[in-house]
Amino acid sequence: MKKLLFTVLLVFGTSALFADDHEAFEAAMKKAGKTMGPLKKALDSNSFADAMPGAKNLVDIYDVTEKFWKERKADDAIKSSAVGKAAAADLLAAVTAEKSEDARAAFGKLAGTCKGCHEAHREKLADGTYKIK
Repeated sequence: MKKLLFTVLLVFGTSALFADDHEAFEAAMKKAGKTMGPLKKALDSNSFADAMPGAKNLVDIYDVTEKFWKERKADDAIKSSAVGKAAAADLLAAVTAEKSEDARAAFGKLAGTCKGCHEAHREKLADGTYKIK
């Protein structure tokens, strides 16, 4: 009986952790979607002060995505998150140093990680929303 109770608690506890993690991941993806356009606009106009919040957001977002995919042992997404996280750090450093070419290059590298991961791990539903595969 104790083994059964332990197994049930373990399964439900793990499910709850994944549910919370999934919600954090979805929130991070929505935040990324709202960040990319204004950030690109700020970079295109060399407005480093306007780019700073977006660059900081992306560093935080990639912390969430990296954790999410590591827990799911999705090697390709883990690699993509690591590349994106490094690019986000490079972007933040370039924005801080007001180096526009470096910032644009880091943004491009970072944006490239989004598409590949979306294609591999996201499924569009009939209602227009998405779910993680």
